Amino acid sequence: VEAKRQQEAKRKVLEAEAKRKADAEAKKAAEEEEAKKKSAEDEANKAEGGEEKRKLFATDGTGRNVKAKTSAGEKSKPVIGGYFEGQTVYAAKNITVKGQIVVKNHAVGTVVGPSETNPSQRIAVQFAKRE
Repeated sequence: VEAKRQQEAKRKVLEAEAKRKADAEAKKAAEEEEAKKKSAEDEANKAEGGEEKRKLFATDGTGRNVKAKTSAGEKSKPVIGGYFEGQTVYAAKNITVKGQIVVKNHAVGTVVGPSETNPSQRIAVQFAKRE
C-alpha cells in the first residue's frame, strides 16, 4: 500500500513537471510569435516611412522638387509655424554646418514640408543657392 502511494505521488510530480515544461514552452512560443509580429510591423512601418520621405524629398534631374501643383487660389498643405508647402522663405541668419557657412543670411528658399527629423517643431526648406 505504501509503495502504491509513493508511486502515485511520484507520478503526480512527474505529470506536474511535464505540465510546467509544456506551459513554459507554449509561453516561449507565444512570446517568439509576438516578437516576430512586432518585428514585421516595425519593418512595414519603417518601409512605409521611408517611402513617405522619398516622396517628400523627391526631385527631378535638375534638383528641383517634384510636387503636385496647386491650382490658382488653392492653398497648399499647411505645416508647423503657419508656413505652407511651396511658400518662399528667406534665411534669417547664416546657417552653418561644422563651422562652414552653407546658407547665407537672406538666402531665398522654398518650404518643402515638415522636417524629416523633428516634424512637430521644424520645417524642411530647400534653398536656391548653397555655398
